[in-house]
Amino acid sequence: LLLARKGLSQSLCELQARARELPFAAGALSPAVAALQEQLKVVDRHIATLTKTPEMQAVKELQKVPGIGPVVATTLVSRL
Repeated sequence: LLLARKGLSQSLCELQARARELPFAAGALSPAVAALQEQLKVVDRHIATLTKTPEMQAVKELQKVPGIGPVVATTLVSRL
């Protein structure tokens, strides 16, 4: 899920940059940007659900640190 989120996020940033660079194409790119934003929300909800399992208790502890949210905490725990 983390790799999927990273790919979605990168694609979203690239499309948003193209929309800014090419204002005449912004209308055509808008539906793709909206779809990627929605997919990111879905993946984030899945990640949040996974962090509630007992095996991921460390994620909750890491989220107590200011600036660390569910994605960063899950990434760190998955690398342990």
